[in-house]
Amino acid sequence: MIWTYLIINVLTLAGPMARSFEPRIHYWRKWPNLFPALGLTLLFFIIWDSTFTSWGIWGFTPKYVMGFNLLNLPIEEWMFFITVPYACLFIYEVLNYFLRRDWLGQFAVFIAGGLILGSLVLVWAFWGHAYTVSAFGLMAILLALQAFVFKAPWLGRFFVAYIVCLVPFLLVNGILTGAVTESPIVWYNDAENLGLRFVTIPMDDFAYGLDLMLMNVGLFEWFRGRQR
Repeated sequence: MIWTYLIINVLTLAGPMARSFEPRIHYWRKWPNLFPALGLTLLFFIIWDSTFTSWGIWGFTPKYVMGFNLLNLPIEEWMFFITVPYACLFIYEVLNYFLRRDWLGQFAVFIAGGLILGSLVLVWAFWGHAYTVSAFGLMAILLALQAFVFKAPWLGRFFVAYIVCLVPFLLVNGILTGAVTESPIVWYNDAENLGLRFVTIPMDDFAYGLDLMLMNVGLFEWFRGRQR
């Protein structure tokens, strides 16, 4: 059905948008910091996404999208980089409100260091696999910047939010990669990734998802910090 990817985007956004005006979180009041973060991150990921689509590293099954393309990408893919980060940052802010204690704060640097080391090993071991190298390489760079250069005080809270976001991530990405459809909405050239999947989801997507969320949170916190 040509509306499938659109419906996924709408459902992803529906809950967080409906709760954006909830009087405790006041998520809507954070839009002046949120939307610039979403826009800058979207610009980066659209360039990456469009390039890899043109190279055949991944692509989109026509029967699940409406057919309106911009820079090699269906309009639904553009929407993905708004709806998913909007929902993830909503979860991040909700957790910041309800979890007063920074449970992973004292371990954040060690977690980041372990992820960086693991990412670099994968980049080395799978050199030449474009998706693996770019996703894990970017993850190493972003984590190194936040943990060791900017020394982000919110990094522990980010890790908690990322773990929680894995639940909707598995649902949305599972659908996109063919868990419930006859063929995948988004297909991958496994010669360019790890070649390992969690059910239908390429394992590289877990790094890609962290990249997307971390860039958005980092920019969101930077814009928020400028107003203090």
